[in-house]
Amino acid sequence: MNLLHLEAFEEEVAWLDWLYPLDPEGWEAKRAEEVLAQAFPGTRSLVVREGPGGLTLVKRRMVLVALKG
Repeated sequence: MNLLHLEAFEEEVAWLDWLYPLDPEGWEAKRAEEVLAQAFPGTRSLVVREGPGGLTLVKRRMVLVALKG
């Protein structure tokens, strides 16, 4: 494949917005928080950021354009 274009995007989403439509007090939300708490520190910092407004989830996307050849 011949790479023509590669672009990465990063977006922060408030934790509660990312959880929606789950109940923030429900078992699914609690489980997500448990998994996050158990993550390796290096991994956790790639996934969430902690600030004065609380947690934000970091979403990363990539656009790759290539030709088979």
